[in-house]
This record gives sequence, C-alpha cells and structure tokens, in this order.
Amino acid sequence: MTSRRLFVNAMGEDLRHKIWMAALFVLGNFLALPVAWLMMRNNLESSESLILEKLYHVFDFFTVYVIVFGGMTALPGALITGLAGFRFVFHKRMVDLYHSLPVKRSTLYGVCYVDGILLWFVPFVVCMLSACAMGGSFVYSLGGIQALGHMLQKALLSFLVLTLAYLLVYHMVLVAVMLSGNALNALVSLSLLGFGAVSVYGIALLFFSVYMETFLQNSHMELVGTASPLFSVFYLLYSWGTADIGEGFWKLVLLNGGVTVFLGLWAWLLYRRRASDLAEQGLGSRWMSALLRGGAGILAGMCGWQLMIMTTVDATALGWGIFGAVLAVVVVFGVLDVVFCMEFRAFFAHKFQMGIAVAVTLLCCLAFYGDWLGYDSYLPSRDQVAELALYDVELSNRSQQWAEAAMENMSIRDREKIHAYLEAAVARTGMYPKEYEEEYVQTKVTLENGRSYYRSYPVTREEKEVLWELFTSREYLEQAYCISEEMLKFCIEFSLGRMGRHTSTDVKWEDLLRIVRAYNEDVLGDPQMVLEGRGRLLTQVRLSFWQKGKGYTAYLDVYEGMSRTAEALRQAGFRDWVDVEEEAQVQAVLLPLGYSVGVSATPEEMIELARRRYGVPDSASNLSASGQDAVGSWEQAEGNSNQEEKLPVMYVTDRGEVEELLKVISYMSPYGSSIFQGGCEGIEILGTDGESHTCYILEGMLPEKFVVRFGDL
Repeated sequence: MTSRRLFVNAMGEDLRHKIWMAALFVLGNFLALPVAWLMMRNNLESSESLILEKLYHVFDFFTVYVIVFGGMTALPGALITGLAGFRFVFHKRMVDLYHSLPVKRSTLYGVCYVDGILLWFVPFVVCMLSACAMGGSFVYSLGGIQALGHMLQKALLSFLVLTLAYLLVYHMVLVAVMLSGNALNALVSLSLLGFGAVSVYGIALLFFSVYMETFLQNSHMELVGTASPLFSVFYLLYSWGTADIGEGFWKLVLLNGGVTVFLGLWAWLLYRRRASDLAEQGLGSRWMSALLRGGAGILAGMCGWQLMIMTTVDATALGWGIFGAVLAVVVVFGVLDVVFCMEFRAFFAHKFQMGIAVAVTLLCCLAFYGDWLGYDSYLPSRDQVAELALYDVELSNRSQQWAEAAMENMSIRDREKIHAYLEAAVARTGMYPKEYEEEYVQTKVTLENGRSYYRSYPVTREEKEVLWELFTSREYLEQAYCISEEMLKFCIEFSLGRMGRHTSTDVKWEDLLRIVRAYNEDVLGDPQMVLEGRGRLLTQVRLSFWQKGKGYTAYLDVYEGMSRTAEALRQAGFRDWVDVEEEAQVQAVLLPLGYSVGVSATPEEMIELARRRYGVPDSASNLSASGQDAVGSWEQAEGNSNQEEKLPVMYVTDRGEVEELLKVISYMSPYGSSIFQGGCEGIEILGTDGESHTCYILEGMLPEKFVVRFGDL
C-alpha cells in the first residue's frame, strides 16, 4: 500500500512539471475531434445531400478525418513526451538529483513512462467520446440503431489504431533516448533506427531495378515497413484510413503491436543498464554506434555511386561511380562519428571501420553493376524445376492489380515446356530490344526444394511457339481470362462498350452468371481467338470489382466467333450491342490517313504513310482508284484552307465497298496489344441518321486497294 501511494504521489509531482504538455494535448485533441466534427455537422445540415450520402460522410469522418487530425496530435505528441518526459537523463546534475530521490530507479522510470502516456491518452479519450456522442445522435436520427452501430465500430477501430500509433512512436523515442547522452544524438538515433530498414529496402529496389533487367518486385510492404517503426506508423494509419477491414489490415496491426512491445521492453532494459555518466555524452553503446555509422555510410555510398553513374557518360561512369561511393561513405561515416563522440577530432577515429564500410559499399555496387551473382542469367536445371506461374498483362483481360493473385494461384507442371520457356527467356536477356516486338512476362518459378523466385523475362515473337503452349494452357487461361463465380460476388458494376458508346446498366444475377459462363467456355474452347484478337470485335463487357478495399477491372472482349457469349448477351437484353451493322444503316466509311502532310506530298509518300498506319505490307499489285465510285477529300487541320499542313481522309461511299469494309471492322479496340497480335487504328462510320461512330480496323486487315487509293487523294 505504501509503495502504491508513493507511486501515485510521484506521478502527481511529475505531472505538475508537465502542465504545459497537458494543455497542448487538450487543445490539439479538442480541435482535431469535437471542433472538426461540429464543422462537418454544420456543412452536412446546410447541404441538400441524400441521407445515405450524409451517412457516408459521417463514417468517413470517424475513419479518415479522425486518423488524419488525431494523428497530427498523437505522433508529434509521442515525440515530445518521449524527449521531455525523460529530459533529466541528458543532464548530469538532473540525473544525479533524480537518482538520489527516495524511490527505486524502476519506480522513477514507471512514473515518467505512465505519465507520458496519460498526458495524451486522457484528453484523447475525452475528446473522442465527445465527438462520438455528438456524431452518434446525428447518425441515429438518420439511420437508426444499425447505422449507429456501424459508426461506433469505425470510431473504436480508429481509437485503437491511433493508440497503437502513439505507443509505437513513443517506445521508439524512448529507445533512442536511452541509447543517447543528449537530445541531438537521440534525434539522430531515432531517425536512423526509425527509417533504417525501409531505407535499405529502397536502395536495394533501386539497384535491382537499374541493373537487373529481369527484376520483378514482389514483396509485402507491411513486412518491410514494421522493421522501420517511424515508417510503419504512417503506413498503418494510411492502411486504416483508406481500406476496409480485412486480413491484411489485422496482420499489419499484429505486426506493429509486436514491434511496439519489443521496443518497450528494449527501452526498459536500456534504462536499467544505462550509466549515469552517459549524460551530456554521445551514444553510449559502441556496437550500436558502429552499426548505425556503418549502415548509414554504406547506404550513403550506394546513393553516391548511383548519383554519379546517372550524371556521367558510359565511358567514365564506372570511375565516377567509385569516386561518389567512396566520398559519400567517408563523409557520412565521419560526420556520424563526430556526432556520436561529440568531438570534432573524431572524424577519422575509426579508420578501420570506415575502410570496411568503403569496401562493403564498393563490393555491393560492383556486384550489381556486373551482375556477379548471375541474377539475370540464372537457369535451374530441368530436374530442379517443380512448377511455373506466369502473367502478361497484355495477354489477359484484366488490369495489373490481378497479377499477384493470378501468379499465386497458377501451377503449370509440365517440365519440358517450362524449361524450354526458361531457356529461351534467359537467352533473350541482355539483348537489344526490338521496338514493338518485345514485352516482359512476369514469371514465378518454384523449385523442388520449395524455394520460389520471381523474374520479369523479355520475350519476342521469335519465342511464339515456346510461349504459345504455356499461354493457351488451361492453367493460364483460367487465371488470366476466365471469371470465376467467386469473383462475381465482388462485382459492383456491369457496363458495355461499342462504337464509341459506353453504358453502365443493371443486370440480373442469373444473366450475369450466364454471360460469364458462356465467355469462359468460348475462351477455353478457342484460346487463339482472344490471344491473337482474331475476327471482328463486337462489343466489350467491363466488370468492376471491389474487394478488401481495392478496385479491380476485367474487360471481356466479345468477338464474332464467340457465339455462346453473344447469345447470352442477347438473352440478357443486349442484342443491339452484339449484332453486326448492316450496310443499309451506313452512309459512308471514313478512313483517315492519320498524319498531317503537306499539300506537295507525292502519291508514293501518301501510300507509304497509309501502309504504315494500317499495317498493310507492300505487294506486287498496282491497283488504281480510277473508275471507282469513291470520294477523296482533304480534311483541314484547323479549318483554314490556307494552311500547308492538312489531314487527308478517304470517304468510302460505294455500297459494295462499304459492305466489304464492314466485314473487317471491329466495333471496339481490343484490351491490350501483345506479341501475338498487332494493333488497331480508329476510323469513323457515318450512319444514315447523320451520326458518326468510332470503330477500328485491326493491323493488316484493310484491303490493299484502299491503301493505294490514298495516292489519288
């Protein structure tokens, strides 16, 4: 009982010296929570928004606004309380005075530690409860008990996240304080420890991205971030403020909670072993000082290397890179030695350690520069390979966000096909890319020992036969093109696109399921159609998904040969989006040259430009436009007949030729353009109703006689 009373009395005495801190926290939390809520409430009452929209803004307040404004008070507050709460350890007279008090050192630490939390926590709780009370009454009047419960859930989670963020920074500051003898060293140590691991990660990414042609980033930021507490706290707040609750969020909370406990215990152990004579000195731990100096020096040296390499020509880049690396290591290592030792003459106090840092830096830089470890050329033997997963965003019907999930769920086990692909891909690495003929395929290789590695391999049309069997495999098609029924549960929007028109519409679940099943059957039945973009593209179905706080999109290209999908769309009431245009409905087809040319351009130049635009190769035939029922014209670039640069456009009005062109015209641009298919060019169709519609002609599909006719314009 006596010790408990002494602890409480000591807390009261300590708090009396920190009234100014309490006043700052009360003011900060009051402005960040109750005042901010009253301002939002005033805006909502004066607006004419719908009830659901008002509820959305209220829920948004207790996530985004509370996290942002509350964090602006909590994070600086943790820094202030950590430094000011234990300021006595930085001064010899004060540390002697505090350690001479009739309390144990552990009790003294506990008093300062608990007060540092209460100074922020109590005002935060009071202000948070006030905001919840005012917000709860408003929400209840709008949406009843269910909406109130949803609001309180978000408020509680925001409260827990901010509390964890405060403790994380607070413990990190205490670790830096207990290692250091003055405030300057504490701030330097805090910066190096707080951002050290993520800095290593960033420099490694930079070097891999610059020097490794096949590098494919595939890592979880939450795992890397938690090793850097000052970075992790911002990532934690961002994750909750911008995403829904999910497995990834709770994993992040648990990781940060573990780091917070570890830092708290470390700070306590450092305080127990901290010598009183460390006050007004530099960094107390020799091994920690060496680690921070060496780590910071190596990172700075790699940055100096890269800076010099990027700003010099190839012939001298290597020499300047070595110079920049050595200079950066020496300067940063020496400056930190001065700071940690609190002595200007300490710049070269640890020459041997400085030399090791220089050697390690040059070794790392040269290893990346020359790929000494054979990263790009690594090729496992056929017997070592267990399975393969690959993904090419151009050979899929969805955006890049799907890539990681697709590769994790794919498993191709044919060793002969896998090794043939890896051999061709590794052989292609380092070769000068051919324009428009090379793209990169994201690849995951799993070995027999269970280890997996990721690469982004360059491939060209020369490897088409090797790639074709992989990309047409059922394993690939299911992950890159097919839409599963499980995915459909997260579909939030169904829309169609055709001839420059786009519309979002409601669709019954059974109709959506029928369309997707038909599409999957068409894709698996004839992969060549979607991989090569073969035939006319009738329409494009766009499916938008929302899952775990992220948006995804899939684009289902529906070609003329996909009879099952077209029929499913007709049954769902979308006949106008898949039926072909009749010749009687078209007044003219407009074929633009696509280039601004001078009025003195020769027929040969015009024909060559047309071949280039529409991808039509030259042939021995020499067709002429003479005798054809066609109209040629010059579309003026700005509507001024005196201009020298003009845009030629061919108007095709002959009924037979219009019908001929309609057979090769696609009504949408295909999603993606891969090594298996060419591009497409936009044209215009003028309907009998006078309206103009955008359509497309795939590369090489325009009959040559129309190309030659450009010479007669």
